[in-house]
Amino acid sequence: MRKDYIWSITLLISFLFWLTVPSYRLFFSYIIFIHVIVLYCGIRYLSFNFFLKSLCKKGDAKKQCALTFDDGPDPACTPQVLDLLDKYNFKATFFLIADRVLRHRELCTMIAARGHTIACHDLHHAYTSNFRRSKKMTSEIGQAQSIIALICGLKPRFYRPPVGLSNPHLRTALEKNSMICIGWSRSANDAGNRLRSSFSHFVSLPADGAVILLHDVLPVAAYKNEYFSSLEAMLRRLQAERFDVVTVDKLFSEKPYL
Repeated sequence: MRKDYIWSITLLISFLFWLTVPSYRLFFSYIIFIHVIVLYCGIRYLSFNFFLKSLCKKGDAKKQCALTFDDGPDPACTPQVLDLLDKYNFKATFFLIADRVLRHRELCTMIAARGHTIACHDLHHAYTSNFRRSKKMTSEIGQAQSIIALICGLKPRFYRPPVGLSNPHLRTALEKNSMICIGWSRSANDAGNRLRSSFSHFVSLPADGAVILLHDVLPVAAYKNEYFSSLEAMLRRLQAERFDVVTVDKLFSEKPYL
């Protein structure tokens, strides 16, 4: 049985006991509070696999990991990321935002032409994305999928939600679009709210079977040199330790396109 179903049933039972057994009301208040914490974790962490299954790590992969880049394509960042990956002969998976693909079509085709995997990061990158109803979420993810397919000639099967949040509607939307959810196990914490201090830990990200989350956008242009210096330091470590850096489809033996 799905975790969210079990959660709903046990919450209902706990609430009924809270209403009908006053002498144990404090105890069941704690139980209900625990349910709230579990719900928060289910929404916030894809690796919790609460509403749907997400591929976040390959447990038996020794000296193998996958690099993933979110929020692109970005002309100020993506070409240099691609050049660095070429320099070390690594392949990565790019989770693209469809409205940015429309603005930078040549970058989308460039990513595919260099042998990287194209994946979907939704139609827009809105922080309210997780509040969409099932019908709208299904439609917008399908639109994003179609836009990428039209421009790249590849219809992505992999999806990662904006901000990495999930809800019951996401499971339905992905099923209807024949997609699977990809999470991560190691994060560079280099998104739009990045700080200079976040770059220093890039080199510590590699781990056996890890799906490493990075971003190929530069919301803070002044940090560009530091960002790429830290990214290259991580790539050097991967090369020095002889990691097999692969795309998500190869790490999990899943087909990337429909």
